[in-house]
Amino acid sequence: MSKVEQWARVRRLGDGDDMRAASLDFSSEDRRDATYIRYDLIEDLNERYPNRPPLYADEPTAFFGQLLHILVVRLPPAQITALRSETTYILAAVHRCVVSARNSMDMPIYDRMGRIEVVDITSVQCLIGRVPVGTQWAIIDRTGEVQQSVHVRDD
Repeated sequence: MSKVEQWARVRRLGDGDDMRAASLDFSSEDRRDATYIRYDLIEDLNERYPNRPPLYADEPTAFFGQLLHILVVRLPPAQITALRSETTYILAAVHRCVVSARNSMDMPIYDRMGRIEVVDITSVQCLIGRVPVGTQWAIIDRTGEVQQSVHVRDD
């Protein structure tokens, strides 16, 4: 029989971010929101055309969203699935931010949330920051050029 657990948080390997599931995050309002993430997926370019065969992009695309749930699924060995031993999958349910524009600093801007999708946790890259801009939100993606620091030597 398979088992499913829900976790409240997960840490990216290599001194990475502690990411929290919004459904189990009961932090105070004045605390940093550690539920918004960047995740990379290889897109199906024919996604909007259900009668066409999948056509996958060559490179991953960055997406942003709120991490709603962290699900740990343990599947027992079974002939029907060709699993020889118990296999564990860690999945992330993410509420996608619909990016509608980019500002002059190439920061993604969104004003609404889109669909909820379930992805492998390994596609989750890092936490993101968000800054309100009127009725919209600017995304601070720490993996981009804007966030890279440069050391200037004193002469």
